Amino acid sequence: MAAYKVTLLSAGVASFFNALFGMPIAWILARYRFPGRVLLDGLVDLPFALPTAVAGLTLATLFSTTGWYGNWLELFGIKVSYTWLGITVAMVFTSIPFVVRTVQPVLEELSPEFEEAAEILGAGHWQIFRSVILPELAPALLAGTALSFIRSLGEFGAVIFIAGNIAWKTEVISLIIFFVCRSLIILRPVLLLRLFWWYLCCCCLSSMCCNQVLVGDWEDYNDRYLCF
Repeated sequence: MAAYKVTLLSAGVASFFNALFGMPIAWILARYRFPGRVLLDGLVDLPFALPTAVAGLTLATLFSTTGWYGNWLELFGIKVSYTWLGITVAMVFTSIPFVVRTVQPVLEELSPEFEEAAEILGAGHWQIFRSVILPELAPALLAGTALSFIRSLGEFGAVIFIAGNIAWKTEVISLIIFFVCRSLIILRPVLLLRLFWWYLCCCCLSSMCCNQVLVGDWEDYNDRYLCF
């Protein structure tokens, strides 16, 4: 239960942080042109290109008690490595692009004419954001936050280096699954093969069902609206 608690707590905090700071980053990339914008846009995708093990090793080095950031945070009594806070940092790094890349296209397609019309009618900046922009962004923001949460739950490579797998303290679900699978490989290879076979069958069946539903919906759409 401790592993579930640590995982859900860290993933929840990471998702909230990503939603809070991912939307402003997407706003800056979509609405402003400035020197270094291309660099910032590329850095957002860095967690997708960088191996998670390398990211975890880098974060563990930076936030260790002798690292650049860890040494400075130690002065304020804040310890990141081998705590749930370190797990959260790793999850934030690997999952924040999901929020940015989900919200950014919506902001780019949102016409500024609606904001200008609201401003002409006397609405303030906060009222414009709350009544005009936020309703358009809400579905994308919720979807990006959900993707970020799911990605954080399954994070393994970055977490394993900065968490340390301390019992009842920094154990997460992905690490437990790793050790269970390793024991199954050693002790019960036949059982593991059966589990993999059932997993593969379920994936194929789900893919076939989804494809059938999508094809059926598309054909129904063609029959209703595209046939004259």
